[in-house]
Amino acid sequence: MTRSTSASTPFVICDIVQSYSPISGGVKRYLQDKARYMAAHPEYRHVLVVPGDADDFHMDRNTSVYVIDSPSFMLTKSYRLLVNRTRILEIIASEKPDVIEVDNAYIPAWITLEAHEEFDVPLVGFYHSDYPRALGVELGNVTRSGAVSMVLTKAIEYYLAELYNRMTCTVTSTRQFERQLKAMGVRRVERIPLCTDVDVFRPRDSRAAVLRELELPDDVCLLLFVGRLAEMKNLPETFAMLDALGDEARSVHLLVVGDGEERELVEKETAARCNTTWMRYVDDADRLAELYSAADIFINAGTHETFGLVSLEAQACGTRVLGVRGGGMDETLEGEEPLVIAESKDPRELADAVRRIRLLHEDTGARERRRERIAARFSIHATFDAMTRLYRQLASENVRQKD
Repeated sequence: MTRSTSASTPFVICDIVQSYSPISGGVKRYLQDKARYMAAHPEYRHVLVVPGDADDFHMDRNTSVYVIDSPSFMLTKSYRLLVNRTRILEIIASEKPDVIEVDNAYIPAWITLEAHEEFDVPLVGFYHSDYPRALGVELGNVTRSGAVSMVLTKAIEYYLAELYNRMTCTVTSTRQFERQLKAMGVRRVERIPLCTDVDVFRPRDSRAAVLRELELPDDVCLLLFVGRLAEMKNLPETFAMLDALGDEARSVHLLVVGDGEERELVEKETAARCNTTWMRYVDDADRLAELYSAADIFINAGTHETFGLVSLEAQACGTRVLGVRGGGMDETLEGEEPLVIAESKDPRELADAVRRIRLLHEDTGARERRRERIAARFSIHATFDAMTRLYRQLASENVRQKD
């Protein structure tokens, strides 16, 4: 498969995305932001391939969206397995992309590798999450064997290095993941920080209205979690944090926004507590910005965060973010003064961090400075300008190699 890209011919970028779900958070937002960027740049044409419950095709501005009927993933109700090799290869052959990007290290990665080799098109692997390596640790915990954990982790690292070294390039968004990939032996790694739409996620005068909606007093400390209700988010520890606050919990309210496989846990916890509320998945970005802006603290106790985009969204609205050290959101918090972070997911550590943040008594100026820091460092244009420069560089290198 060969294409001749001229000034009048759009450069075609094809995303093969396993980790997409109608109720996903960061991945879905990343794709929406990417489609918005592509729509503003007619020199590009975007092709998006995602799993779904039925075959479908539609256009979203200049993004061609292919939905492939895919089986449910047995470990989660939220995701489906993008495994239809024939259909994926048909789409790639038909669309003739200049570059392909794949978002995970499982079956779609091997299908796109086949396309990379058969059609001679550059392939980018986006390492969004440390979850493959974390799987080795979790399986070791199940067997209660440190030796098993170490062996499994090493085996997974070897697999990842072998896989990504067959691709043209591996992209990741954090220095932590960049170091890990290079330590595994992945040869070509590019780091491109992710972004948020700071025009949408901006401070709103929404606190009074949100508190009225939740029937809460004006002086409450509103804690907010937004995201997929998944085991990796450590929601049991988040609820237990309220117990660890002791008497202080009376002046604190936790609002959980999202849906997913841990929904029953969240429903049970919120029904049993007077200082928690669950709100179903919110897709509207303006509504999310109102919730972020109303909160005193955004909390995420996850230790294997895939994107940390919610951290950027919350901070762009001026809200302080509480995460776990090494959990994946650290770089989104760089420049925060003073930085308050939980040392682990332990409920007592989370509660201690909440107490320290409350003692800061932050004013409007602190929220404005936080917003300015995010707007300066994590804009959509900076991220996707860097991504498209890399795509074009890889395509040019591929042409030179043919010559």
